[in-house]
Amino acid sequence: EKVFSKRLWALLHSMAAYYPSQPEREDKERALGMCKGIMKFQMADSEQHQAFGATFMKLTASDNSMARVNLGEAKSGEYGLNSREEAVEWMCVLHNLMKIDSLTKDKSVAEMSRAEQEQTYASLMEEGKLFPCKQEELRSRWGGPR
Repeated sequence: EKVFSKRLWALLHSMAAYYPSQPEREDKERALGMCKGIMKFQMADSEQHQAFGATFMKLTASDNSMARVNLGEAKSGEYGLNSREEAVEWMCVLHNLMKIDSLTKDKSVAEMSRAEQEQTYASLMEEGKLFPCKQEELRSRWGGPR
């Protein structure tokens, strides 16, 4: 199960690394659709995968989420997937939030308010339990077109 999860994240991060620099709306829809499609198929596998997939879906759609996606005009605090840099950063933040979900047992990250997510995120980042989502670190880790 751990190998599956690692490979899943490698695929999702690679998709973001090769995302177009100047995507069309169709590219944005395909990228988000691919992520949601993978989660839907994964959810059929086990209870743990169902919980993971449900959290992923909530985090990309909830107004309270740090990983909210709006494929129209992104507002402050949302990702619009308007560039490769934005897609890579979104995937990193989303991955970190999913990691928070596995580290916090009392409350799902999808049930936290935006302020709770940000506070938990900052705390775990300080402890070195999350990966920094700055462009330089992301490029060195995931590569992609230069």
